[in-house]
Amino acid sequence: MKRPPVSFALTLGLVLAMLGAVPAAAEPSGTGSATASAAPAASAADSLRMWYTKPVANWENDALVQGNGSTGLMAYGAPSRERLHVNEKTLWRGGPAAGRDYIGGNRSSAVTPEQLENYRKALDDKSRYVFGLPATGPGGANEQLTSLMFGNTGGMGQYQDFGDVYLDLGATGVTDAGVKNYVRDLDLNTAISTVSYQADGVRYQREYLVSYPDQVAVVKLSASEPGKLSFTASTAAAAGLTTTATADAAAKRITLAGTVNDNQMRTELQLKLVNSGGSVSSTDGKTLSVAGADEVTLVYSTGTDYRNAYPAYRGENPHAAITQRVDAAAARSYSELRQRHLADYQNLFSRVRFDVGGQTPDIPTDQLMRNYRAGQYDLAVDELAYQFGRYLSIAGSRAGNLPTNLNGLWMVGDAGKYWGADYHFNVNVQMNYWPALTTNLAETQVPFNSYVQSLVVPGRLTADRSAAVATPDFAGTPIGSGNGFLINTQVNPFGHTAPIGSQEYGWNIGGSSWALQNVYDYYLFTGDKEFLRSTAYPMLKEMATFWNTYLWWSDYQQRLTVAPGVSAEQGPTAVGTTYDQSLVWELYRMAIDASKTLGMDADQRAVWESKQNQLKPIMIGVQG
Repeated sequence: MKRPPVSFALTLGLVLAMLGAVPAAAEPSGTGSATASAAPAASAADSLRMWYTKPVANWENDALVQGNGSTGLMAYGAPSRERLHVNEKTLWRGGPAAGRDYIGGNRSSAVTPEQLENYRKALDDKSRYVFGLPATGPGGANEQLTSLMFGNTGGMGQYQDFGDVYLDLGATGVTDAGVKNYVRDLDLNTAISTVSYQADGVRYQREYLVSYPDQVAVVKLSASEPGKLSFTASTAAAAGLTTTATADAAAKRITLAGTVNDNQMRTELQLKLVNSGGSVSSTDGKTLSVAGADEVTLVYSTGTDYRNAYPAYRGENPHAAITQRVDAAAARSYSELRQRHLADYQNLFSRVRFDVGGQTPDIPTDQLMRNYRAGQYDLAVDELAYQFGRYLSIAGSRAGNLPTNLNGLWMVGDAGKYWGADYHFNVNVQMNYWPALTTNLAETQVPFNSYVQSLVVPGRLTADRSAAVATPDFAGTPIGSGNGFLINTQVNPFGHTAPIGSQEYGWNIGGSSWALQNVYDYYLFTGDKEFLRSTAYPMLKEMATFWNTYLWWSDYQQRLTVAPGVSAEQGPTAVGTTYDQSLVWELYRMAIDASKTLGMDADQRAVWESKQNQLKPIMIGVQG
């Protein structure tokens, strides 16, 4: 399948789509009739406020996503029945599982040096074909690549949706059609969203935030008159999970816990209610009902027993840790939770002000985007899109968790619609982090750095099985002392680094070298020499060692080459594509510069310089 490059968090097209640059969906009855006058006039202070006059109809186009790098929230905002969609970053199918012989997608036996040499010679023999071998057909270049070096898709898995929390407010008598002045918004300055509307003379409001310091999602419901909040809270798991919901009215808690069907990963959500006025009860042991409250704050958190440690990738049952988080947060006032969230978020977001002279018009954001698509290029959109990208980086990528996948953190339904929402290392995961440093958000790249480091051990096995470059004690050798690690295109949280799938996208021998550009950039932007010494340089050194061994001298081209190579998603299997040659040249450059900065490995540096000089990455043929 052809897989064009894509990035969720920071590709401008998808940022614009999430802002509402799409054809308007059909409006739900009642709420769709609100006008722009439902919101206050825009000012400089709220130029980064996105607002809409109807609930979410399609999550990909309408949802205002929120997150803390672990738990993702999308509030649909219907007056009569709120849907809070929940995602958990570590919730995945695939990897180790009962009855599955999982080795990171790798071949069961390694390609031999002799097989590799014969294949290279055939590719470099231009006596009959311009690429040495016919691209397709039995014995062709592509078939040999996949048969000699590719692994299998068993255990690759995909990102797993979690489910929903529902708040059925039918007991209030509010209907979607009966409300006035409906507004749903998200303030990028605060990462707090709200839903507000009027019904029967009462003003109802919901406020949503997802806190990194407290590791919880928080929803506060209030009304302009006392005793007006009555609803039933329930949970529902997504397909692919086997879960049980239990409600404890005395503790005002719902627990949704179970396992992923595919790999038996434990997963859990806990939600706790804190009410002012009214009562809380449960009639079925699965749901909680609130009657006649003045205000209600919901606190919930998610987790799994995933642990990023080769080879088991499992840790403790998440129950105790989630209980502690939820109880600690629920013991704080909403005001305190809000202030702790703001102090953390604004420390990151407020570092950059982007002003190109935009004047935010007093219209809903979806209308603003429709106008933009129609040719009314308001600079307010440029400012909003830029800062929305920064917002998504903060919401989707924080220290202590996995990096942003192809969907960032947010998804409804089957990840198969989104290439598994995995980590594509043939540009996509790198793209997610390209803007992090230039927009003064270095902290959001920490998960990427840690994740790449965690792929060294499984990547060594891939280097052995698919490239004939082995590190004898691949799991025990310190990073920097091994013979190299490979990260191909489709990667999961369970050390799946093998080439799989089709030739044109599956073979990505330069993936780890490319990923290290981001890692080295982190040092260049932060100037953190200890990070360079302890983290970046050992990986650079190990990959330079790999290329010292793997590079092949082509008599035809009279240079060192990456063979076999593939120009990602473009051409046939060949010797020395510009894509591969350039990535290796850059890897050597980073290793050379880092060794000079640290005053280390002068003898090895001389070898790297010699190898780099023989790459000649950019070659122009006689036909231009």
